[in-house]
Amino acid sequence: MSRVVGLGHLGAAQAQPGEFDQVDAAQQAGGPDQRATGSRGEFADTLEEHGKGEVVVGPDNFTGEARAIPGYPLGCPVWIEWRYIPSSLSETAVENLTERVQFLGNILKTTSDGHEAVFWIPKFVGLYEDLQHAKRLSGQDSRWGFLYTVPEIADYDLDPVLDMDFRQHDPDFVPNPISLRDMMNRDTRLKRSSKTPPPEPGDRVKLAIALTGTFAQLHAAGWLHKGLTSDRIWFFRRKNAPPRELPDISRPFITGFDLSRPQATSSL
Repeated sequence: MSRVVGLGHLGAAQAQPGEFDQVDAAQQAGGPDQRATGSRGEFADTLEEHGKGEVVVGPDNFTGEARAIPGYPLGCPVWIEWRYIPSSLSETAVENLTERVQFLGNILKTTSDGHEAVFWIPKFVGLYEDLQHAKRLSGQDSRWGFLYTVPEIADYDLDPVLDMDFRQHDPDFVPNPISLRDMMNRDTRLKRSSKTPPPEPGDRVKLAIALTGTFAQLHAAGWLHKGLTSDRIWFFRRKNAPPRELPDISRPFITGFDLSRPQATSSL
């Protein structure tokens, strides 16, 4: 589960509760030690085109990963998921895991291009190897970033500080984006006192169909998610929607593919 803990410049250091990420975006895009496998050009072009952006960083309470949603002045926000490679692994294990990460990047690129409405997975932008992460934090794990765009229908204009302000003063406020886990907890907590009605039964059925259809196609292709939980399924409000309006749950945003693997491959 992710939660907002602060604002800072787009960077690569793993966020901890209450800390800020202060790495310069220009260094991230063009530093001499920055390499990436896959779509590095797309990633670098995104940073250079939109300049420095603000980032909302939230630690994942279950896996220790950090998720970030950089929002750039010219639009085109990016969703980042980090895949950490433990420094304690043998050289062979690191090579195997790195190879799997690269292979997964190719799979995500193939399946997400033009198929968002079918697979309900975000459009994959590129794969980024953060070589500076282990250097900045001596002895820490290296990591790869999986970069995705957010849905075009999503409203991401609301300042995160305003988000937190609404959250404190309005019990009916709906975070944007909101995970399925948070949505279920919210409905349980508010019950009938909420002025915002829960999703309609028909929309819940549509969500179930979207999820089962997506994973049926992934499994048919011999690919396993290996990390599906309610906090890996996200929803965005439509553009210009009021803070109390629930998002369309029939349009899920499935994340957490950083642990995915081919069906015939054992886990590391």
